[in-house]
Amino acid sequence: MALPNSYLNDLQNNICHVTFIKKDGSFRYMKCTLKEDFLPPQKEIENEIQKKKINSDVVAVFDIDKQEWRSFRKDSVEAFWAERKWKQKLLNGNPEK
Repeated sequence: MALPNSYLNDLQNNICHVTFIKKDGSFRYMKCTLKEDFLPPQKEIENEIQKKKINSDVVAVFDIDKQEWRSFRKDSVEAFWAERKWKQKLLNGNPEK
């Protein structure tokens, strides 16, 4: 499954759910977000960021359950949905994508 074009906006404005295949081949479910209300206080990490190579194939997110930063490869995603959008579709009687 390809990530929806709105995935970044969904992550920044909702709690999202993603299932994906990890590098080791195991299946993983994660409840995650990039919504500021849920993110931990930012540390001064500018030097660390500059050391890292940017990889546009990877999405870094905050894992709600583990309360830690995690990432997943875009091409490994099996399912992705935003909580608010899914609830709205259920209320409207249309749980399909």
